[in-house]
Amino acid sequence: MALNAHLIFGNLLSGSWQVECLGSTISYSRRLPLHPHPSQVSYDVTKPSWSGRMDLHTSSDVALLKRNDPDNPVRTTSKTIGGGGTEWAAWYELSHKDDEIITSSIPFFCDSFLNLPILLPDNEAGSTAGKRRRVFWHPTITMTVEFKARIPSSDHHSDRTVGVYSESRFLTDPYGRHNARVEVWTAPSRIGQGDVVEGWRDEQYCIAVADQMALTLPIEVNLRKGTVDTTKL
Repeated sequence: MALNAHLIFGNLLSGSWQVECLGSTISYSRRLPLHPHPSQVSYDVTKPSWSGRMDLHTSSDVALLKRNDPDNPVRTTSKTIGGGGTEWAAWYELSHKDDEIITSSIPFFCDSFLNLPILLPDNEAGSTAGKRRRVFWHPTITMTVEFKARIPSSDHHSDRTVGVYSESRFLTDPYGRHNARVEVWTAPSRIGQGDVVEGWRDEQYCIAVADQMALTLPIEVNLRKGTVDTTKL
């Protein structure tokens, strides 16, 4: 398997001129897409297998996941303009007390979410959920990550927790290609800790945005590639 990466470095410092930006209090600004404050939720009982290997706690946004239900008003019809797809979000927290979010953590968070085929109901075309979930593999083929802001270092934000939101709109041939747009946000506290302070949402901002394309392949493809010796003398 080949991996190609292009890195463009910057310092995210203000330029010699100032441009008005969309602050958190402006009505056109993007707001934190997760519903609950981290202190109001607990760790997921069931979590992805990779989260244990990465020493990561998760807490899914249950209210947002309901938007994927078949009978939710956001489902599309022949009269719908735009819309469609699935959404997902969760708070992520590094398990070890000495851990903290760093720059190299962000691409990992951008690639750690539930793909569109998994979020589709069992009876929907293209679904790999339910009983079929473990027999499919969704490898990421392309991913771009844009850092929007510096990782926070203030009392208004947790240094071990982030909010991750994703939306996916398309699932097409060949190989069940599907897209995802992922946002990584600051968090005001750790999961299950802290207090809900008035205006806490105004303090949160997006750290990075990622766009990616993934495939839907039988798990045998993954297992077969994992057993092939590609070592060359």
